[in-house]
Amino acid sequence: MSNGRAPVGRTDRGQSLAEFALVAPIFFLIIFAVLQVGLLLGGQNGLVNAVRDTARAASTTRIDTHDGAVAMCQAATSTDGVIERLYYNMQKSMPGFDIARVDSPSVIWHWGTNPDGINHYVQINISVKYDFQLYVPIVGNFLNDNSFATGQSKQLGGQETMRIENPNLTASNPADVVWPTCA
Repeated sequence: MSNGRAPVGRTDRGQSLAEFALVAPIFFLIIFAVLQVGLLLGGQNGLVNAVRDTARAASTTRIDTHDGAVAMCQAATSTDGVIERLYYNMQKSMPGFDIARVDSPSVIWHWGTNPDGINHYVQINISVKYDFQLYVPIVGNFLNDNSFATGQSKQLGGQETMRIENPNLTASNPADVVWPTCA
């Protein structure tokens, strides 16, 4: 006859601790993976937003000639330059921004032909790569690019091209015009 008690020497004490010990690592790994991926996506979104804002601001500067593009390129790293504005926008938009992790920012102006085949326009192309710090060690092992010398990181990139609204430009041979690259 059973009285509803466990046999002598057998109890359920400690069972929940054993189950928790089996489930907890997986649970916390999933939680930390969600946090790390959220930070990574926030960084990518911030980078794209910074590049887009910089291209939008730079597209309002009139570049009528190749010499004007060269002058802008020479001023691109000045305090009011395009690349400095890019750094400022990245600092505003990206969580944990570190200027030392910015890799190969470039600003390129290029000449394009309107559909009429006679008149031309100028476009600005801004691109940048950034080594985003990974904060969760185990999750970072799956996402790590090993592209940065210290610590775990994932390389993010952003690029934007916008047309500079100028009067129609003409050239005898626009294919011969070599536009500068600012880095």
